[in-house]
Amino acid sequence: MQNQNTKINFLVGLFVLGGIVALLFLALQAANLSSFSTSKGYEVTAYFDNIGGLKARAPVRSAGVLVGRVKSISYDNDTFQAKVVISMENQFKFPADTSAKILTAGLIGEQYIGLQPGADDKDLTNGGRIEFTQSAVVLENLISQFMFNKAEENAGSKKEYKMKKKILALALVGAALLSGCASVPKDSGQNPDDPWETLNRQTFAFNQGLDFILIRPLAKGYQFITPKPVREGVTRVFQNTMEPSNAVNNVLQGKVEEGILSLFRLMINSTVGVVGIFDVAQMVDIPRMPEDFGQTLATWGVPKGPYFVIPVLGPSTVRDTVGLVPEVFLDPNTYVGRDWFVWPWWGAKFVNARERLLPVTDMLDKTVDPYVATRNAYLQQRQNSLQNGDGPAMIQQPLLSPFGDDDADDADKPAMDEKK
Repeated sequence: MQNQNTKINFLVGLFVLGGIVALLFLALQAANLSSFSTSKGYEVTAYFDNIGGLKARAPVRSAGVLVGRVKSISYDNDTFQAKVVISMENQFKFPADTSAKILTAGLIGEQYIGLQPGADDKDLTNGGRIEFTQSAVVLENLISQFMFNKAEENAGSKKEYKMKKKILALALVGAALLSGCASVPKDSGQNPDDPWETLNRQTFAFNQGLDFILIRPLAKGYQFITPKPVREGVTRVFQNTMEPSNAVNNVLQGKVEEGILSLFRLMINSTVGVVGIFDVAQMVDIPRMPEDFGQTLATWGVPKGPYFVIPVLGPSTVRDTVGLVPEVFLDPNTYVGRDWFVWPWWGAKFVNARERLLPVTDMLDKTVDPYVATRNAYLQQRQNSLQNGDGPAMIQQPLLSPFGDDDADDADKPAMDEKK
C-alpha cells in the first residue's frame, strides 16, 4: 500500500512539474519572449491585404535568420489594409526593393514575416516602406476552395450536382418512410424499461435505413482503404481526446486517483505518444479508466429513466442522453473554434466507431428482432458497467455519439450490437 501511495505521489509531482514547465513554455511562446534583443534598430512599414493570425512581436526572418520583430499592427482607413510596423536590427541591411510575405512555421505553427532581399543599390532606412508584400495564406479559404472545386469537378455540371443532391434527399426520405412502415408489436410499450417502444421502433427503423444507405457504406469504404494499424492509431487518438472527460467524471464519482492518472495519460500520450497515436501510458501499466457523465449521474443516484433511441446516434436512456451535454463541453475539440476542423473531426470519429462495429451489425441482422436484441444488450451492458466498477460499458451512451469515448475493441461482445 505504501509503495502504491509513493507511486501515486511521484506521478502527481511529475504531472504538476510538467504542467508548470508547459505553462511557462506557452507563456513565453504566446508573448514571443523566447529571445530578446537589446540593440537599437530602425523601423520600416509594410501594408498587407490580410495578415491572418500575425501578432505583435512576431518574428521577422530572412533566410531563416531572425532579423527583427513586428512592433505594431494597425488598420489604415485610407488604403483599407493592415499596416505593420517592423523593428529591424541595425546589423541587418536590406535593399530598398526587398519584398515581405507572411509565412507560417510548419503546418499550424506561428505566423511570421519573411523578407526576400531585392537588388536595389539603396538600402531600407528608418521610416522606409516595403512596397512589395504578399498577404497571409488563410488555411480555411484554401480548404473551402479545394472542397468547392472538388464538388464541381465531381458533379461535372451544375445540373448533375443538383441531381445528386436530389438523390441524397430521396434516400433520406426513403429512410424516413422505412421508419413509418416499421412493424410495431401489439404488446409495444408494456416493457417497464421501454414505455416509448412505439416511437423508439420507428426511430430505430429510420436509423437502420440511414445506416444502410449512407453510414455503413462510408464505414466499409474507410475499412477498405485504410490499413488496420492506421485505423487502430486513429482510434487511440480519438480515445486520447476523451481523457479530460474521463478525469473529470472519475473525480466527480469520488475516484480522485483514477482522475489524476487519466490526466497523466493525457499528458504522456499527447507528447511521447504523438497526440495519442501510441498508447505509451498503457505500456507503463497505466490503463485507460473511461467514465462518462451518464455513469456519474447514476453514481449520484439519478434513475436511468426510459429507454430512448436517439435519431442517428442510436440506443440510450434519458439519463445517458442528458449526460451527453457535459460531454460536449469536456471534449477539447469543442473549443477549437474552427468549423472546418470540428465537424470533420466528429464525422471521422463517427465513421471510425461505425467501422469497428461492422462484424456486430452483420450478426445483428440475423436476429429475430434486432430492436429487442439491441435494447436488451444496451441496458444490460450499461447496468453491468455500473455494478462492476471497471469503467463504462463497451457501448457508450448513444453508441455512435461523436462525443462519447467509444471503446469498441471487443467487437465480438453482444453489447456492441446496439451500435446498429
